[in-house]
Amino acid sequence: MEAFLCVACEPLQPMMRLAVQYGLMDHRAAARVGGQSSLPLTEVRRMFRELSEKMGTDVPGLAIGRQVKLADIGMLGDLMRHSPTLGDALEALRRYYRLVSQTATLSVLEEHGGKALQIHHGLYDVSFGRLFAETHFAAFVTLFGELTGSRVNPSLVVLEGEKLDSEAYRSLFGMTPRFGAENSRICFSSEILDRP
Repeated sequence: MEAFLCVACEPLQPMMRLAVQYGLMDHRAAARVGGQSSLPLTEVRRMFRELSEKMGTDVPGLAIGRQVKLADIGMLGDLMRHSPTLGDALEALRRYYRLVSQTATLSVLEEHGGKALQIHHGLYDVSFGRLFAETHFAAFVTLFGELTGSRVNPSLVVLEGEKLDSEAYRSLFGMTPRFGAENSRICFSSEILDRP
């Protein structure tokens, strides 16, 4: 099943920018990749692995997710930008996520006095599944910050797998995530979601 999964190239632009910055590809190669509609998941895995080695980090997903801008996700970014509140932007993200990913779905749960975005990736490799979730959660926090013009901290982050570098997580999320979950999720309080 995984062999047939693809990832849309549009949301991979931040990873391409980092690959160019770290010398893994030149601008022409990045433009060729970006010109495709999607990449096989196996190719995305390879790029993650190479970036992780080049960056010297166990959590490259956080660095990649921090690079994401609303413009990188096309029409979905426009829908989020024109949402009246962050809660509405979160719902647009959940509802239209398929525009940017064939490899995962999002669901919204009521949790901790707010809402949680839970990612369902169907990946067999737990470590890559967590990397996938970390990238997305870092992107969500970054996108919400872009929408509000200020830092947006989640109320809870829960990740699959074993604990890694907690300082990198605290720096981005303002907290240390819980680890060992079956499905990764990120929660935002109602107070944050009511922000315009």
